[in-house]
Amino acid sequence: MKAAEFLTNILTREGIEVKRFESAPGRAIILARLKGDGTGGKAILPGSHMDVVPTDRTRCTRSPQ
Repeated sequence: MKAAEFLTNILTREGIEVKRFESAPGRAIILARLKGDGTGGKAILPGSHMDVVPTDRTRCTRSPQ
């Protein structure tokens, strides 16, 4: 939720439309839309993860850091 709030604030400050959805209790997904200038350019959809999960070091062949 903290990452979603952080990114929502930045995108909103930059004038980018943002919708936030709660995917599970305490977890959020954000969808941001940067509108085109009307010249017919193709859309781009960047994707990223905002969360991390613990690592089981016994299953790693090298340090996860």
